[in-house]
Amino acid sequence: MPNGSDHSPPPDVCLLLRAHAEARWLSAEVVPVLRELERDDIPVEQLGAALAYVEVLWIEARGRAAETDAARADRYGVTPLAWSLDNAGPMTKSVEDNALMLDVLAGYDPNDQASAKAPKVDYGASTHRSIKGMRIALARSWYEGGLTADMAKGMDEAVRVLRDQGAVVEEVVFPDIRDYHICGRVIITTEAHAIHRQEVIETPEKFGYTTRRRFQLGAFLSAEQYLSAVRFRRKLQVDTRAAMRGYDLVMAPNQWGPPETFEEPQAIFHFLGKPSLSMPFNVTGQPALTVCCGFGSDGFPLAFQLAGRPFDEASVFAAGAAYERATPWRLRRPTL
Repeated sequence: MPNGSDHSPPPDVCLLLRAHAEARWLSAEVVPVLRELERDDIPVEQLGAALAYVEVLWIEARGRAAETDAARADRYGVTPLAWSLDNAGPMTKSVEDNALMLDVLAGYDPNDQASAKAPKVDYGASTHRSIKGMRIALARSWYEGGLTADMAKGMDEAVRVLRDQGAVVEEVVFPDIRDYHICGRVIITTEAHAIHRQEVIETPEKFGYTTRRRFQLGAFLSAEQYLSAVRFRRKLQVDTRAAMRGYDLVMAPNQWGPPETFEEPQAIFHFLGKPSLSMPFNVTGQPALTVCCGFGSDGFPLAFQLAGRPFDEASVFAAGAAYERATPWRLRRPTL
């Protein structure tokens, strides 16, 4: 952000955020200081300018060209968050149930500009396919050293189970997880503001305080900065496809540990912490499935994710269902 901009953060904030960006988005020394930006008494103009500045630093340092994703399940009627990243999918008790739901949901809808005219697939049948010989790329570099002990154990065990079912699971190096994270955050922040700006102005009471503050950040990102993120997204798509060459699926944790609890007050800018492990597949547009891989010592579920090539949900379902059949986790019921 140029120093002459109407919304430039103060020099001391610029230096702090530049140090944060150069520390590759994670810094034990800088993050606690950035948390101070969540104080209620900081004007949104300064807050938005400062956070936009750090996001754009990363994009401008790493960015490159854009591709519109086509959707298997149409999004018509779904409240949007970010047009170019939004997707719709079922949430179910088992992988097979999920496949059966997608059998019904999948199909072209002219009301959704991103809807794809893709061949119909029997997803239910795909859950009974053998995965012997299936090649799975393990994105260990995204999470190594950052998981809770329970999550790390769950991931290692999930890898073992899939290998026991005949799959070939090998470590593969993908683009940095923080590249996907910051690219997706800039796009989401800008598009969410564009979509909800008028409502936030006219009826702010319809939005929670945390959501409203996150949407407001988009006002401080320029068209140039947004397009830098869109171009960078294309590069990440190409690089991810290249890393997957010779593999059917990508495997990674879904979270760094157990799910977060809904407590108030929530951290407004939670994305200043660890990068989102599910963001890569939002950015690339690949079909992805989250599968429970056990429970932590606190009783909360743990999960990993499998992502396939575009429009190859069948392979994702096949591997997810094979894992579920070999493990007892879906038989567990919560205590209500």
